[in-house]
Amino acid sequence: MSRLNSPSTSCNPPTMKALMSRFLRSPALATIPIPQPERGELQLEVAYVSLNPTDYKHAFMALPPSKVIGCDFSGRVTALGSEVDRSSFAEGDRVAGVIHGCHYSHAGAFAQYLVADANMCYRVPDSIPLEQACTVGVGWISAMQALHQRLYCGYQDDSGKEDTSRIERPDTFIVALASKQHHANLRKLGADVVFDYRSPSIVQDVRALGRDVRKAIDCHSEGSSTVLAAQCMLSSDQPESTPPKGGRRIIRTLPPRMISGTIPPGVQANEWILSYTALGKPFWFLFKHYPASSEDYNAAKRYLKNLTPLLEKGELVPVNHRLMAGGLGDIGNGFKEMAAGKVRGEKLVYRVAGGK
Repeated sequence: MSRLNSPSTSCNPPTMKALMSRFLRSPALATIPIPQPERGELQLEVAYVSLNPTDYKHAFMALPPSKVIGCDFSGRVTALGSEVDRSSFAEGDRVAGVIHGCHYSHAGAFAQYLVADANMCYRVPDSIPLEQACTVGVGWISAMQALHQRLYCGYQDDSGKEDTSRIERPDTFIVALASKQHHANLRKLGADVVFDYRSPSIVQDVRALGRDVRKAIDCHSEGSSTVLAAQCMLSSDQPESTPPKGGRRIIRTLPPRMISGTIPPGVQANEWILSYTALGKPFWFLFKHYPASSEDYNAAKRYLKNLTPLLEKGELVPVNHRLMAGGLGDIGNGFKEMAAGKVRGEKLVYRVAGGK
């Protein structure tokens, strides 16, 4: 650890490689100082990173420039800030977490080292390889924001407070729309019925179930996906004479202004989640300013804290992933696959340093 503490006393602080955004150009590796942890932060040597759609979209837009890209990471703790709870983390711990990629010039996931809010990290159980652990963070926060904070599909403890320390099958009938190659996995994960969203009879097939569909999450949220989901939630093309109490709601992962098509009457699709709000800091997204949200931050702290026991018990399963060839300098190849629509039902993972 002494080599990483040396920047505070050295005139030539140690450096690292990081993948950074560039103005009107593709991202590229740059050499920058190894960041040092502030009071509530952990410093990690990054072992693996996984790619999210937001990563390649920011990289291709080249906005903002000169920022370290990447949100999902795993690695080992190399230093702790002065206010980090030593009962929660220690040097050498296997840790994974989330950071706001393309937001800071000194830190991001796609780097040899990073500093991150300790509350946005969790200890990785010995039974989970770091290669898998790096795929969990952003997806877990997004799912909990949608299910617990927006659709209220979670559980409560005896005091009435939200309880995300356990995952059980809710008393809910789950309908999934996905490509055929993902149907078996979705059934394994708990979907009651699965339909091919490309089927010309998809709307009629879902309606034929005779289910009163009240809540939905559009994980794709591009093109006409939300319109299709809304049509499947209604029993017919005719407006409902008596809409159900609470209405029919779809939670999106992108702003409603990006919906292609017209949402049928009786379905609300104006709500969306943005996992960056979980990080507790103000930010800009799609040219709009978002203030810090203490509610989302405190909720995310609970979500991430509970990840360790959930993974240990096997109650939460990391998503499928594909380990890509190369390291930080090859992440651009993964971006190209994602932009071309070649990544489906899995996350791309790159190895940065050693460690299991």
